[in-house]
Amino acid sequence: MTPEKALEVIETYRQLFVERGIGKIDYPYDKLLDRDAHSLEHCYGMLDKMNGFVREGRMEKAFRWLGFV
Repeated sequence: MTPEKALEVIETYRQLFVERGIGKIDYPYDKLLDRDAHSLEHCYGMLDKMNGFVREGRMEKAFRWLGFV
């Protein structure tokens, strides 16, 4: 997958979160996700960081995070 395609996929996910009215949070990396179903908010919050990884050429990390989402 090219960096351009990865950014396209990230944007597709972003649109899905927006359409569904899901908020965005920056969940602490050293905490387990709580029982209040903040996992989708956490995934939405990850998208901005993934954009940065792609722009920095850190594609393996971007792909791991994309796979998580």
